[in-house]
Amino acid sequence: MNLIEKALLNLIEGKLVIFPTETVYGLGADAENTEAVRKVYLVKNRPLNHPVIVHIAHKEDLCHWAIDIPDEAFKLVDKFWPGPLTIILRKSPSVSDLISGSQSTVGIRCPSHPIAQNLLKSFSKVKGNRKGALIAPSANKFGKVSPTEVGHIYNEFSSNILKDIVVLDGGSSEIGIESTIIDMSGLSEGKSPVILRPGHVTWQDISSVIKLDLDSQGNSSIIVPGSLKSHYATNTPLVIVDSHLIENRICSLLGNLDKLAVLSFSDRSSILEKNVDWYIMPKDPIEYASKLYATMRSVDIGNYSKIIVERLPVSYEWMAVSDRLYKSAAAFGLT
Repeated sequence: MNLIEKALLNLIEGKLVIFPTETVYGLGADAENTEAVRKVYLVKNRPLNHPVIVHIAHKEDLCHWAIDIPDEAFKLVDKFWPGPLTIILRKSPSVSDLISGSQSTVGIRCPSHPIAQNLLKSFSKVKGNRKGALIAPSANKFGKVSPTEVGHIYNEFSSNILKDIVVLDGGSSEIGIESTIIDMSGLSEGKSPVILRPGHVTWQDISSVIKLDLDSQGNSSIIVPGSLKSHYATNTPLVIVDSHLIENRICSLLGNLDKLAVLSFSDRSSILEKNVDWYIMPKDPIEYASKLYATMRSVDIGNYSKIIVERLPVSYEWMAVSDRLYKSAAAFGLT
């Protein structure tokens, strides 16, 4: 029996799997098995009113999980699925309140990672009738940094938790941050689509397809993954600092004999103290995103007293990465 077959058996038996997607690793359960879904919440210590995303194998499966789907949603599906875009729609009776956080909407995505696709398509065949879907929030404790490689999983959860979970290794996640989330549930009421979480698919990408005005400020009452002001948190306090102020901030902190980590676009170690470690980050936003969580997790186990992150450029290309860093810093009130 190979690992995919073992994972399928786990899902059929109401157990959990951890699998790679192009964004981050997900903690998966049968979307129609309420007790299995509840296990995901328990493992993550996730609030029961915080919804999870339904992951489907085929574009055509969308109609089983959502109703009143606008034409514009189908246009996005045709353009970006499989891929890192989650669409919020009015939920069908197939979606439990546990999945939706007792809301009238549901988030749905079709991931592109080949292992995720293999798992979902195989599970869809087992279930039949377009019912083979998984809920799969990031495979980490709620509010913490998402995993982008298998090693992060084993650092996150105890062996006692993982002993009943099949873990599928797909290497490092290509994109490295969570999917874009767009709310299209209000289009029938004349409301604009709302980007509730920025990601690899930008609002420019979306607006070029559906030709509608978008609300990119997240003005919506709908709760979605990552919508809290504080999220993606390291255990080590993280602060965002303007580039020209980094050296002053370092000097003020070193008076306390702190060991510091700095995530920066350039290496200034030659002019600063030895107990400061520099992590040079890419100047391209897509590459930065791909590297971000792995770097944050590496730094977080380095016995630093504080993580300093150089403030990112202000542009739509950097919106998604900035969102993650600001929410991480907000966990410590250090934005």
